[in-house]
Amino acid sequence: MVSKRFLRESRELIERGDGRYKFLQHRDERCLSALVAAGRGVVAVQGIPSADKAAYLDVLGKINYQYFEARGFERNVSGKFYRYDEEAERRFRSAITEKLSSPVEQLHRLLSAHDALLESADDVDVASASGDGAAKTMNRDGPKASGQTVSRKRETTVARQTNRAVRGGWYLVVELYNHSLDSGERIAEGKRWRRQRLYGQQRIPGVEQLLDTPLFEQVTSDDLARLRELDRFAPADAHKIGTG
Repeated sequence: MVSKRFLRESRELIERGDGRYKFLQHRDERCLSALVAAGRGVVAVQGIPSADKAAYLDVLGKINYQYFEARGFERNVSGKFYRYDEEAERRFRSAITEKLSSPVEQLHRLLSAHDALLESADDVDVASASGDGAAKTMNRDGPKASGQTVSRKRETTVARQTNRAVRGGWYLVVELYNHSLDSGERIAEGKRWRRQRLYGQQRIPGVEQLLDTPLFEQVTSDDLARLRELDRFAPADAHKIGTG
């Protein structure tokens, strides 16, 4: 789970960068800034059981761990091109595909945790909702309308945090493993071999083929529809994740 010290302001938190993305560090613990923001946002939402919040934070912690693990993997394989060993190249690409199965699983967990938060918000009775700090102004149509306003605001808040978690956490892990297959060593690799790495050849699949395996069919059109639904509730100036 994301450490509680990342979910409160602290002078001991240090902002650092790994050359690509910002993260906060406290002693030996690191957490992506986007996931810290998502965790703090979820904790701040009123009227939702702490158990549902904890489940959401647990997913953020898993995504955060995967990110730094993927960074280490990317550094280890940088510049390793199996130009003359098709079997080693095939094993390498298979390892990438297997490692990507975990982030895909975490995407499903994140969306499920998101749904649980919204369900919890909807289950809050109108009386408590109308007194919630998220809606200080009573609607002239009465407590029911006021409760609906609070619920909509909760949905927008939760969507904003899930947006950050997908765009600033989960997507980065997938992106890193994709970079591991095309590590940027274009001069050393050569244009011809790079094209083979991206698009494949007779017996060795390329990046595009790997991303078109049954594994990635788990990210179904239903999931994409749910991500677009998050975009619909997200603030107008937020990054859109449905097209990410």
